[in-house]
Amino acid sequence: MKPILILFFLIAVLNISSEYIPAAPQSPKVPKIGLVLSGGGAKGFAHIGVLKVLEEAGIQADVVTGTSMGSIIGGLYAIGYDAKTLEKIILEQNWVNLFNDTFTRRGVSIQEKDELSRYVGGFPIYQNRINLPSGLLAGQKVSALLSRLTWSVHHVENFDDFPRPFRCVATDLETGEPVVLNKGNLPEAIRASMAIPSVFTPVELDGKLLIDGAISRNLPVQEALDMGADFIIAVDVGDPLYPREDLNSLVFILNQTINFQTVASTNEQIPLCNIYIRPEIDQYHITDFFKADSLIKYGELAARAVLPRLDSIADSIKTLGGGKSVFAPVSNIKHIKIVDLNVSGLCKVSRRLVEAKLNIKMPSKVTLEELDKAINRIYGSQFFERVTYRLQSSSDGCLLVIHVVEKTANFLNFGLHYTLRHDAAILLNASFRNLLGHGSKLSIDNRLGHCRETGINYFYNTNFKPGIGIGLDIRARRCDFDLFRERYRIARYDFDNFTLGLVGQTIISNSVTVGTKIERQRAVLNPNVVSTQLAGNKIISDYFSIQVFFDWDTFDHAYFPANGARLHIDGKRFSVLDHKKTGIKSFQRYFFNYQQAMKLSKRQTFLFNLIAGGTRGPDIPMDQLFYFGGYFTFEKYMFPFAGLDFMGLAAKNLFVCKGGLQYEIFDDNYVIMEINAGFWDDRFLDLFSTDENMYSAGLTYGVDTPLGPVKLSVSSNDRDKKIKGYLSIGHWF
Repeated sequence: MKPILILFFLIAVLNISSEYIPAAPQSPKVPKIGLVLSGGGAKGFAHIGVLKVLEEAGIQADVVTGTSMGSIIGGLYAIGYDAKTLEKIILEQNWVNLFNDTFTRRGVSIQEKDELSRYVGGFPIYQNRINLPSGLLAGQKVSALLSRLTWSVHHVENFDDFPRPFRCVATDLETGEPVVLNKGNLPEAIRASMAIPSVFTPVELDGKLLIDGAISRNLPVQEALDMGADFIIAVDVGDPLYPREDLNSLVFILNQTINFQTVASTNEQIPLCNIYIRPEIDQYHITDFFKADSLIKYGELAARAVLPRLDSIADSIKTLGGGKSVFAPVSNIKHIKIVDLNVSGLCKVSRRLVEAKLNIKMPSKVTLEELDKAINRIYGSQFFERVTYRLQSSSDGCLLVIHVVEKTANFLNFGLHYTLRHDAAILLNASFRNLLGHGSKLSIDNRLGHCRETGINYFYNTNFKPGIGIGLDIRARRCDFDLFRERYRIARYDFDNFTLGLVGQTIISNSVTVGTKIERQRAVLNPNVVSTQLAGNKIISDYFSIQVFFDWDTFDHAYFPANGARLHIDGKRFSVLDHKKTGIKSFQRYFFNYQQAMKLSKRQTFLFNLIAGGTRGPDIPMDQLFYFGGYFTFEKYMFPFAGLDFMGLAAKNLFVCKGGLQYEIFDDNYVIMEINAGFWDDRFLDLFSTDENMYSAGLTYGVDTPLGPVKLSVSSNDRDKKIKGYLSIGHWF
């Protein structure tokens, strides 16, 4: 009984005493620093200058928010990039190329390469009407860059799990309200936050159509406070409202109307900041991407103006035990193992086409470069407006998740061209994809001008590896057909050419294809101007032909290549259907054309071209001979030769060698010097001993313009020694 009484007594004493024991002092809380970066286009490069000073002061942001360009800099900073690395990335970018969604020639499938050099522009056809696009750019190259830079966090779904928790802000296009993005695919969230209206197409996320966050919340301070930030450092690089004297142009007036809401929202956020930094960069424009160096320095100057306060904050945080660096390695991944594939966004295009273009066996280890090339192959098919990807963790590797935005299936395209020889021409084209099957393309051409042509081409990619496809090609053309003897034109015909061809080919890669073509052709030569030496009768020829061909094309530019090669080889057997009338039963034609562009320095390129053509048969019809002369390729068997008129020489067998030097005197302006040597004979084996030869030289000044190449040339040959001039404007078609 006694022990129990003692126990109750001790418990009572302890309970009474505990009320008088003072609590242990609590450690002061380390304040959570919030970094807020506004939008402002190229002016956002100033953020990097501010980051450099923050790092120098020893301030590490705990949470980061950003809008538009602020979301790019802030997002990369949040996943571990430091200011020095960000500066290097910004200064190394080719901004003209980055904000240009035109397909790189090497990234386009070989059967589509010629189309890149045919059209000036085009309009989507939607619901049987011609429409304007929802934005000038889909942002494919921007998305690709962001995907590369964020490889290390592709598997992270929640932005709170980054080394620094992050938020970016976009605007709901339907309601105009700010949308805070805190999870999902980081590159896609950033792309939505920077979708400047009319410049970039909107981004659809979680059922919302999103545009640039600057419209609703350009300085997302409240979002940083909602993340638990105790102390806000905000950097504002947004445009102010223009004074009345500056409102004297359409551009400034449009910017002013957009900026009303942006400036009003920013003014609401500024009082919530503890340190507000506004670099003095109002003299710069949102498109001054080539002034990144200066903008970074202005950001640094603005941050140094408040450096004493930053140093004081940094000292206080260190005293409380905070301020540890959270920079993480972000580029140490060499390769990944892909074990499976998931494709989303498909509607009219088949998954097989995506898999065929991706061409990655599962499972497979790939490098970043290999994955980029694979994604570019899918984009280069031209069935998609945008192709993005992310990598998700799997038990034994990574799941590759590809999201596609299908392109408007139908387009109306147009092209313009002018030469001294063929005058002006207009090309109208209507292209319909997936109209007669997934992976199909129907193209209808109508060429208006001195030379007229109507064509219908249908190609169906079966999506079976390795890129097997079948096609139908129908052409009707009327043009001039000149016949020269020595250096004099002795006849001109109206040439009507009708062809119906069935093609089967294997597209091995974006650069290589091999196939066969069965063709029915009728050629009509109707005398227009003839000399007294020639009979003036109409010539009609009907052919059935079988052709085998091989094409390899790695040129980086159709007109002014700096690197790459082209090779075309074909053999064609003709059966003459009316041989009793013509006396020609059958004949063969073989053709070899190799072109090489070899970069010698940053601006110099050596050009080389070797052409060989041969025929077999007792007699070859006039319209099936090889022709050379002029400065453009009208048909594969009619090719350029400086110093000669177009179609200036005709031959059964020929050998041509060309060499040249191309020098880019400044951006997109070229001087090209070339020399040519040509040999021809009735017997192929006699080509190198024949007296039939010609040498020529030419000088060309060329400019690559948005409307296509402009070329001005002078040339001469060793036979007539006359100086010939040539002018070409626009894409050749």
